[in-house]
Amino acid sequence: MKWECWWNGKIKSDYIRQGVQDYQTRIQKIFPLNFREFPEPKTKTESIVKEYHTQIMIKSLKENDRLVLLDEHGKQFRSVEFAAYIEEQMIYSPFRLIFALGGPYGYTTEILERAEKRISLSRMTYSHELARLIFLEQFYRALTIQKGIPYHNE
Repeated sequence: MKWECWWNGKIKSDYIRQGVQDYQTRIQKIFPLNFREFPEPKTKTESIVKEYHTQIMIKSLKENDRLVLLDEHGKQFRSVEFAAYIEEQMIYSPFRLIFALGGPYGYTTEILERAEKRISLSRMTYSHELARLIFLEQFYRALTIQKGIPYHNE
């Protein structure tokens, strides 16, 4: 079983980059989650950016990969529910699981149709960079809930 996080573009804000690096390090100590950052296109028009991100993702996916999109229209979880979802995937999924955070303009229909699941971090909108940090914190929280590591209070 191999799991990955995919996202587009480099983080520009130092404080978010530090937070992302901190949670990536914490996660790696508990679980082998790989991270892949795709480059941004030079042209920034919405249609070109969406198509560019779609083509990079489609070319990077293998036939049996399970794609989970972080998307504002996806299912919302409480932290303990997300921990249960992660645990279920660990137990029952022999295939590569990919969590993908799309670009600033969302996803094309092609990617939405390819995805197995869509997860929303909140009903609020976050910057692309901040969404990475929030997702990694929640992924780390889910792992600590599963492993009984003191972090989550409920």
